[in-house]
Amino acid sequence: GRADRLGAMYAPQGFGGGGGMMQHGDGSNADATPDAAEQMQEAARLVSNLQTESEGTDLVTLLREAPREAYSFQQVGWPAEITSMRTHELPGVVLERYSTRQSVCFCGVLPEISRAWATVDNALFLWRFDVPDDVPVEYSGEEQAIVAVGLARPKRGVFLEAIEYVLVVATTVEVVLLGLCLEGGMGGGGGG
Repeated sequence: GRADRLGAMYAPQGFGGGGGMMQHGDGSNADATPDAAEQMQEAARLVSNLQTESEGTDLVTLLREAPREAYSFQQVGWPAEITSMRTHELPGVVLERYSTRQSVCFCGVLPEISRAWATVDNALFLWRFDVPDDVPVEYSGEEQAIVAVGLARPKRGVFLEAIEYVLVVATTVEVVLLGLCLEGGMGGGGGG
């Protein structure tokens, strides 16, 4: 039928070294133009080169090498939505654990309690970002990787009065609530 004729019209016959043969719908053969064969061979070479160049390069490497501007959503001439006020290095213990990570790591800020947090696999680190060289508190009570951390106010009468906040820790399989009692009141005092 019609589908057979269309298939025969566009089916290349032998793209060897030279010009191939192309079968037309009427059954006659005609030499394919040398340009078409050369274009096909050039396309095959390009694909082969791309594949060779990409071998050994993984996505993580490509993302690390990409300039930060590549991920900016800020349009030229528009006012800044977020501005950097100050930056701090991650604590040494967090960087050390990061270098031996098995799977994932995340980080964030809990401004209500003036703390920053980072997770490396199943370990959670919490430290004061407003105190230079504050030593992080580590929580490693979970078997699964910690993938999210949040903060909530507890309902009165559920926890001890000293518990000011509940740290919500989500792993890949469960959500855990940890009561926080901060030394010196909310966001104040020493570590912890």
